[in-house]
Amino acid sequence: AHVVAAQIHQHDMLGTLVSSTDGSPVPHGHVEATLVGTGTQQGRLSSLENTFDADDQGRFTILLPSAGMWNLTAWGRGFVRNGYLGHERFSSGIVLTREHPAMEILFALDPQAEITGVVTDEAGEAVRGARVSLMRAQAASPEGVEQTASRNVAQTDDRGMYEFDDLEPGNYRLSVTAQPWYAAAAARGQHSGSDPP
Repeated sequence: AHVVAAQIHQHDMLGTLVSSTDGSPVPHGHVEATLVGTGTQQGRLSSLENTFDADDQGRFTILLPSAGMWNLTAWGRGFVRNGYLGHERFSSGIVLTREHPAMEILFALDPQAEITGVVTDEAGEAVRGARVSLMRAQAASPEGVEQTASRNVAQTDDRGMYEFDDLEPGNYRLSVTAQPWYAAAAARGQHSGSDPP
């Protein structure tokens, strides 16, 4: 009797992780593939999730167990996590079928950004202990009013410096709240119980 081995049909995605700024490879990044449900489950993610690693040239191979629409998410050291062809909260799925079981893609990742600066007073002296708030500007409302969302808060050091890192690309606004040294000194004098002159 002949024993015939069952052949499992694989669906493949081959690709390369690259920087969106200069097209250079992103080495040793990671790619996660998630199957999107169909029929009455459309739009819900299945429990099948796979994570694959890229090599030192940013190349990756994903062997998937079934056809369907797959969402890809990737990230790497120094790069923001985002979906394939992603823009803000939106990304594109990749459809594999029996007729087209493989696809090769170029997956662009945005580098992490940072904002640094120095807060100085009118005399050019560093302001320490200033509160710096970073807000990300979002799309305008239907009335044309720009929306902002608070992102993070930092405090200046003894040199008046502040830093926000690990930021996604986008438009940001800064606001600074500080108290001049002489106002702080006057407040300390009032709280110490000294009599006015």
